[in-house]
Amino acid sequence: MIEQNELLNFHIKKCFYNNRTSQKYIFRNYYFHIRSICEYYTSDNDDELENRINMCFLMVFKNIPPEASKEIFDDASFRKWLRKWAVCAIVDYSRKSFRQQDIIDFKHAPLVDHANLWKHFLDKISPAFQKKSKDEVYSAITSLNPLSRIILNLIVVEEFNYADLAKCFGVPVDIATDNAVDAIDNVKRAFSLNNPLF
Repeated sequence: MIEQNELLNFHIKKCFYNNRTSQKYIFRNYYFHIRSICEYYTSDNDDELENRINMCFLMVFKNIPPEASKEIFDDASFRKWLRKWAVCAIVDYSRKSFRQQDIIDFKHAPLVDHANLWKHFLDKISPAFQKKSKDEVYSAITSLNPLSRIILNLIVVEEFNYADLAKCFGVPVDIATDNAVDAIDNVKRAFSLNNPLF
């Protein structure tokens, strides 16, 4: 296992310098991981899906950080890092092509899974949300504007923090933070909750 990790880290470091052989190694070994993320969020035909996958890898190679030469990845941590940038590529594509529904509708994800995640997230924000059912929570989320839904799904489903959001949208952290707070406020408004605890 140590040898595999050493090989992985060797190729990650080389990718920072745009080494084609190392990029091919990452592409071959993580193609199906990236493909599964694209399939999870989109319902495009096979040709379009391949375009998305290639776009995700371009985003990944473009964003390999300089500290990759010092950071040690194992397969699990690298997959998590890859997922983050693949999702950012999908968001970017969706925003540019005005197809936000691709990122927000979770076409291939069971509704109940996301309803549970949303319920858990909102219950932590305020006790007032605890009185709401999972169906009410999901209904409120789907009533939001596309940007709010994208931001909140990235926070809740993908576990993005404000710094991740900032990188994903290419904005300063304070703007990403303001947008996230606005999105949460929009959920509260969707419930018409006038509770001092908010």
